[in-house]
Amino acid sequence: NCGLCGFPSCEKLAEAILSGKASPNSCRVVGGDVHLEVGGETVPLNPFVRELLGSLIRTFVSKLKGVKRGSIVVRVGWS
Repeated sequence: NCGLCGFPSCEKLAEAILSGKASPNSCRVVGGDVHLEVGGETVPLNPFVRELLGSLIRTFVSKLKGVKRGSIVVRVGWS
């Protein structure tokens, strides 16, 4: 219920998504173009962390030679 999406509550955003009036990406904590999963569970990211993580990964990948622009999927094993 942070309100960053412009809706007064998560419930109202969910209703708007179900009725086609909003996109799942409207959620600034869960949505967006950066997602973090740990152990198969989505970790909610606040806008600052999501932007920081996304910028870091995009910058790193942009420096790799021979890599085409597009969606980036990063998988890191941790045991």
